[in-house]
Amino acid sequence: MNIHKLSNIIYLPKYKENHPVRTVHRGSHAQYNSAVEKKLDIIHEYGKKNGWTKADYQKAIHGVMVDERKGLRAGKTMLNKNSVRGATCG
Repeated sequence: MNIHKLSNIIYLPKYKENHPVRTVHRGSHAQYNSAVEKKLDIIHEYGKKNGWTKADYQKAIHGVMVDERKGLRAGKTMLNKNSVRGATCG
């Protein structure tokens, strides 16, 4: 899976003034990337142990993508210290 694939990317503002709600994307976010990688590793290991098909993996990965996008769109997912929008991030 290519994390830089166009279908994996959504618009995030660079400054909070550019969008009323979405998570601010300014600076690197290695901890966030690691957290998502860990989720994908867990899916991989679980699928391997349970004989998952390609479709099973795709469904699970899609679920992670949906959840992550939801958090980013709502301004609830924090990428780094620049992502903070006051009390709405967590």
